Amino acid sequence: MATIDGWISKNRWELLVVAKSLSFFICLKFLNLNYREKISFWDELKAGFNYPTQKGILFSLFLVGVVTVVSKYFYAPANIAVDNEGEFVSSFFGIIIFLHLDMTFLYLLSVIYKVGDSDKRLLFLGAAFLFAFATHLTIPYLGVYLILALLHFITLYHFSLTNRYSDGVFYCFATVAPLNSLLGLNLFSGWEENRSFELQFFLFAVFIWSVGFAYDRFSRLN
Repeated sequence: MATIDGWISKNRWELLVVAKSLSFFICLKFLNLNYREKISFWDELKAGFNYPTQKGILFSLFLVGVVTVVSKYFYAPANIAVDNEGEFVSSFFGIIIFLHLDMTFLYLLSVIYKVGDSDKRLLFLGAAFLFAFATHLTIPYLGVYLILALLHFITLYHFSLTNRYSDGVFYCFATVAPLNSLLGLNLFSGWEENRSFELQFFLFAVFIWSVGFAYDRFSRLN
């Protein structure tokens, strides 16, 4: 059992990505079967992919920049050493794929099925609940990191509903991946003996995200 637990712990991101990818393609197949016309998901993604918007770039860089600077005042995130290159790569790209698949599915869903504002709110609540529930079941000992995962999900959901798919891609690479792999805000930190963050640092990161998201939500920049 110890050997199995060790193997699962070592390959946790790889296993999570495989499971998420399988569920993603199954959901896409179901979506295509229930649509009256034959559609090309790849063409829809290419049509929605463009340069990131100014406010999308500002939001992403503001969040990762401020958190990076502030992390120097907290011993745990500031002293993270990347001892295993393979674990760093899997952590960096694993979180991108994990969240990006959700954003891609929601984007395609919003493109195919047009909904009104009231329906969007219901869709958001339902999607957020399902994401939180599934993530809680998938990642043991998630704890307070469920809040972090939800914040990333809300951001990507916002981008998908506002036809800003490129902003979501930029956010995943420029913000989510560095926070997850370098700055101690790793969804799998609950599996480690030593917590990779202090609560104050986590709360500050949430506050900075709230400020940046409010700016992105209400700013008139393109």
